[in-house]
Amino acid sequence: MGQLIREFPLQFAKGLSIGRGVPIKGKVARVIVTGMGGSALPADILDLHLGPISVPLEICRDYRARSKLTRRTLVLASSFSGNTEETISSFKRARKAGAKIVAITSGGELESLAQKAGAHVALIPECTDTFQPRLAAGYFFSIYAGILETLGLVSFKKKVLEKLPAFLDEQMKDLDRQGRSLARQLVGKIAIFYAPDAYGRSVSRINKIKVNENAKSPAFWNAIPEMNHNEMQGFAFETYPLHFVFIHDPAACDSIQDRFKILGRKLKKKGYKITNFIMPGETNLEKAFAGLLYGDWASYYLALLRGIDPTPVDFIEDFKRALKKA
Repeated sequence: MGQLIREFPLQFAKGLSIGRGVPIKGKVARVIVTGMGGSALPADILDLHLGPISVPLEICRDYRARSKLTRRTLVLASSFSGNTEETISSFKRARKAGAKIVAITSGGELESLAQKAGAHVALIPECTDTFQPRLAAGYFFSIYAGILETLGLVSFKKKVLEKLPAFLDEQMKDLDRQGRSLARQLVGKIAIFYAPDAYGRSVSRINKIKVNENAKSPAFWNAIPEMNHNEMQGFAFETYPLHFVFIHDPAACDSIQDRFKILGRKLKKKGYKITNFIMPGETNLEKAFAGLLYGDWASYYLALLRGIDPTPVDFIEDFKRALKKA
């Protein structure tokens, strides 16, 4: 897994080429990304940090989309394994409605269904047993971006994606170092990630998930300023085995920065420890993906410190097998 994290920047050029090569005809009035777990996480980054997207975008983490499906709906059915039952269900509903469909997968049933239905397939070039969906964020994100760019639904700044891999390579050693340092602080603790609202659902939430899946440990997330209006009251009396991770955007407004400072002082008075991480980068995408690599390294090293293999997710797989028998 360590090697796969180091090689993460290589995914963008490959994914962008794959996405730009998907031929979709006709007008698109709405985009629905349907997927679960690591196959859907990059859609949040796309929605929050690539835009603006010129048509409505829905992210569906369920068996069916909320929006009405029509021939002008583009469904990006995303399942790394190709066997995710919720995504397959959404795919079948989209096919029945006559929507435009792209299956984004490394194979499995989804690829087979798409080929039989004459739908486009964007094949992820990773199919090893040790490659987990949560490691494929670069592929999914850049495939989405390439498809939407080709359709004229999004226009990102010149070379913004082309420059991203080099930036992440430059930051890799420092992100590794900071992630390792955070991991030491998280041993025996439950991590809580806070970021400005613009990066809450992307960086905070996804880093929480990385700790769950890689380190096999509970973790939670929220955003500033929302948590100041509710969640922080939960820390007013008893002290819990928590470690707070403040993810900072240097470009955040003064009010957000003040909230972090005051919250930090109050939490420290309660006896809590805080790690501050400042997202490097100039663009939203550079900051978001640097923040995610920080979480990758932290959760990876936390797994090693706990004597756990970060790759398998046996508890989840056992649940899926039990669900099939139900």
